[in-house]
Amino acid sequence: MKKKIYAYKHNGDFHRMWNESEILKETKDYIICHTPERTLVKESAGHFWKTREPAIAYFSKKRWFNIIIMYKKTEIVYYCNLASPILTEMNTLKYIDYDLDLKYFVEKKQIVILDKKEFAINKFKYDYPKWIEEIVVEELKILNTWAKNEIGPFSEEFRTTWYNKIKEVE
Repeated sequence: MKKKIYAYKHNGDFHRMWNESEILKETKDYIICHTPERTLVKESAGHFWKTREPAIAYFSKKRWFNIIIMYKKTEIVYYCNLASPILTEMNTLKYIDYDLDLKYFVEKKQIVILDKKEFAINKFKYDYPKWIEEIVVEELKILNTWAKNEIGPFSEEFRTTWYNKIKEVE
């Protein structure tokens, strides 16, 4: 089933939209989607771009993050958004983006935390409640542990299984 993915900011403003994503699996805890190469993405500023590689997205219905595995030609890179749990509404998946991101480079076993400054600015700009700030910081620690120990969506088995599934679809 194809769905669009919408990201919003804490105040409800539109942040970003992926035009096409195919749900491959849904459970009570998560949704796994395939976003094909060259998927159209619209930014809040109004400009568009296209994804450069196929990706698998793991959207948690309980955790405050989502995990995107990008299957680049020469490497596999994870891009993880600290975000509200995913919501499904009609033909869309929706979440609130909380600025902080974690990037994991599989080959190098390297973890990089991104957008700390943006998070510091936006927690005041959007008036994040203290409980949201605490959740985001704690969930970042969990994401970091999962990546470091290759747990769940960070495991080689997960990457390989879903890569093989998208090759069947493409």
